[in-house]
Amino acid sequence: MITSPQRTLVLGLAAGVVLSLFGSSVSAQDEQSKRVARQVGIMEKIVDQILLDSPNFLVSGGRNARGVFIEEFGVILTFEASLVDVGDFDWDFEDWGGYEIEDEDGQKVIVIPKRQRDKMDLDDEDDDGGNWRSRREKREARLYSAGKQEMREAIIDYGDTLSRLKDDHWVAIAAFLRNAEYFTNERISRYILKARMRDVRAYASGDIDEDALVQRMIEEEY
Repeated sequence: MITSPQRTLVLGLAAGVVLSLFGSSVSAQDEQSKRVARQVGIMEKIVDQILLDSPNFLVSGGRNARGVFIEEFGVILTFEASLVDVGDFDWDFEDWGGYEIEDEDGQKVIVIPKRQRDKMDLDDEDDDGGNWRSRREKREARLYSAGKQEMREAIIDYGDTLSRLKDDHWVAIAAFLRNAEYFTNERISRYILKARMRDVRAYASGDIDEDALVQRMIEEEY
């Protein structure tokens, strides 16, 4: 028969074990969150560099991308952008990039390679001699389409940087769009792109091709 003092001792030991396990669990979760946060910071730098060099999305310069990790969802990267008013410039894009970004251990292993940008064709008169407003809307539509492709490529090329996410987590990019006639006419102020980490990893390992990954991505705009 267990005496009252013995019962108190047993309950005290059990409570101590529970508290110890709970404390270890919280500590492990905190450490995991810190590690994910470091990888989110790397993705912020990657998206920032893509945006700064983009001939499509216009950003204010400096840091634009902001990321957050949500345990029940995954990682969301946000930024604000407009569309480059190419009518005021003679864009002739040559090689860009060649940027190195440090990984979470401080080693420069993530490289955004140089890409060749073709000069944008600004002479897009309609066959029927359409007016400047029509030409501008078509031009902005092309810029927006190309900007969305850049965001797809960001996830395709660098999404597996978020190696600490689980397979069922999402990596998402949310763009807040402003100051463009195309966005006003189409009533678009948000562009959201997301992919499952299991699909990002499947592409990185060669199990699926790029087209398959793109088909599995989810895009929304409203």
